[in-house]
Amino acid sequence: MDWPIKRSTFPWLCLGLVVLAGIGLRLHQVEDISLWRDETDFFNESVYSARPMPLIDFVVDRKDHTTSTVGWPAIVWLSARAFGRTVTAARLASVILGAAAIPAIFLVVYRAAGAFLPALFAAAFAAISIPLMEFSQRTYPYGAAPFLSALIILTYLGVAEEKPGAPRSLARISLALFAFSLVSAVSLFVNATLALAAGVGFLAMAAVLGRDFFRRNREERGILFGMVATAGLVLLVAAIGSGKNPRYGLRVYLREYYHSFDAGAIPFLFHRAYDLLTYQLNLFYNRSLYWPLAPNLTLLPLVLLCLLGWGLSIAGKFGAMARRLAWLGLASVWIPALLSLRASFPFGGVRQSLFLAPYVIGFTALGFYALRFTRWTTVAGCLAAGLYAVLWAGNLPLFYRDRVLPFRAAEIAEVWANNGKLPYYDQNAGMDTIRYLLRDRPDIIVSRFGRTLPEAPYLLLSMHWPIEKAMLNPHLLQELRDSGHTVTLLMERPAKYMESWKHPTCLYFPPVGLWIYKVTR
Repeated sequence: MDWPIKRSTFPWLCLGLVVLAGIGLRLHQVEDISLWRDETDFFNESVYSARPMPLIDFVVDRKDHTTSTVGWPAIVWLSARAFGRTVTAARLASVILGAAAIPAIFLVVYRAAGAFLPALFAAAFAAISIPLMEFSQRTYPYGAAPFLSALIILTYLGVAEEKPGAPRSLARISLALFAFSLVSAVSLFVNATLALAAGVGFLAMAAVLGRDFFRRNREERGILFGMVATAGLVLLVAAIGSGKNPRYGLRVYLREYYHSFDAGAIPFLFHRAYDLLTYQLNLFYNRSLYWPLAPNLTLLPLVLLCLLGWGLSIAGKFGAMARRLAWLGLASVWIPALLSLRASFPFGGVRQSLFLAPYVIGFTALGFYALRFTRWTTVAGCLAAGLYAVLWAGNLPLFYRDRVLPFRAAEIAEVWANNGKLPYYDQNAGMDTIRYLLRDRPDIIVSRFGRTLPEAPYLLLSMHWPIEKAMLNPHLLQELRDSGHTVTLLMERPAKYMESWKHPTCLYFPPVGLWIYKVTR
């Protein structure tokens, strides 16, 4: 039986503890996590330096040179100005919005199924979800996607539950459409992937209202048509205003997530759908979990429970609202799947799919809730939840430890001082990270390694891999030797899990190490 929440404060106390735990997990070590180069699209010298770029100039620059829309760079810039020009301040928006996804997902499940226990389970799952935790500790906007997507879903449910003729029905629909317009506009300016969530939500709301459109009187029809048209116009204006530079829309590493429109697309789409579920349901930081498209017996029970909850919702086992949510979720999955056949959206286990987290987590919670119907399935469900909790707790220290930089600014400064205070050159796009670490040492200059060799002697920095195995310039070492240079290794901090470079779209970000060389003639 579900808890009688209207007569007890204990369930809400449980929810509060879950949310607090989620906040704590996202704040832990947020300053120490390595600054990945994609994060420096938003947090770079233009934000933290002594003379930061003005807000408007920075936003325009980021929009023109990255895959970002205009909203998130502005949020990071403002956060750093308000709370200090540190990576913690830059990541604070992700922490807050990532934690806000926990009660938002709770509300989605509670409003759809009308039951507290599965909603609480969904909130707990969201609190400890490794993908949601990971992106809640980064400076880019994917951590905000689950929260904003959940708000869009809630506005849809607010429209879907209203019936023609009910008292104040039109007023509540008006409020829901206003909320949808506001949330959708903000979402598009924060993250371009949320355009799919907003577009599907708008079409679903229009379909719901259209079904009962002619049951209303002429005056109400006029009001409804005007509100829907206004919401659509707001969505269109926001989409145009937040448009990004198409040059940066298609990343090379996402090509494996696209397919041509032919018979081979059917197994491809189902395979990628499984990949998407294993990615989103990965509770464990472990290099064997998750790898793209790999069979995973550990996560398979969660995938099956998600499909069970989704299927039972479509069948109406959890009520009419859960059924509406299930169909909305199905459309939200298969529209990007079909777009992947046009190379318009990467479909599968990639961070661009995080706006689907409320559906995946919510239906997994309902799948667990469905196990209560017999004693044996209830016991099995409790045991599974306990085992997953133990596995999560056992891997959690790795999650924090492996993302911390294996070197410190003092070590880089020491190498510099002990080797003639030579200029530093960065070999592979880690310069912004190094510059941030050395922000209090303006006497140490770090420059970008260009197409031509700098004049020796100098110090060469290489993050992620040694220069003899470099991916961006694999012939650099030979080029230096052929030019009569001597290359001496001064410091080595190997990166962990180098094999993750083979799957740059996986949960585990390419590892960070550091090699410092002295280049002389």
